[in-house]
Amino acid sequence: MSEFKTIETQEELDSIIKARLDRERDKHQKELADLKSRIDNFDEINSRVKELETENGALKENAEKATAAIKDFETKAADYEAKISGYETEKIRNSIAVKYGLPLDLANRIKGDTEEDMAADAEQLSSYLKPKNTAPMKSLEPQVGDDDGWKQMARSLTNRD
Repeated sequence: MSEFKTIETQEELDSIIKARLDRERDKHQKELADLKSRIDNFDEINSRVKELETENGALKENAEKATAAIKDFETKAADYEAKISGYETEKIRNSIAVKYGLPLDLANRIKGDTEEDMAADAEQLSSYLKPKNTAPMKSLEPQVGDDDGWKQMARSLTNRD
């Protein structure tokens, strides 16, 4: 610090006070300018916040739409998987029915969760449907052929039975 100098005149006092007031004014003007820039930044920030809130709302709406679309897709996928599983099960039942000699109309009556369970059920069902070993019936249809006609004509000519 400098040595203290006594103030002897009013002008010296006025100049010292003026210098001190100028420094304080400059200090407050800088603070005011800083505050104004902060206010401008605050307005910019507020406008940016509003923009971001609008954008956020749009993004939330798109996210909800995407979530709904995903749920719809998952539902459809589950339905298709169930259909495919049903078709695969039907194919297995049909092949087992053919393997055990069952009519395809009875294939849907085959029960079981696995192919082995279905095969066991088809085997049991086919045991009930197996034909008994019986001789075929005699044909009751008259035999038709050229020989019969000739024989009958010869008999009628000779009058022999």
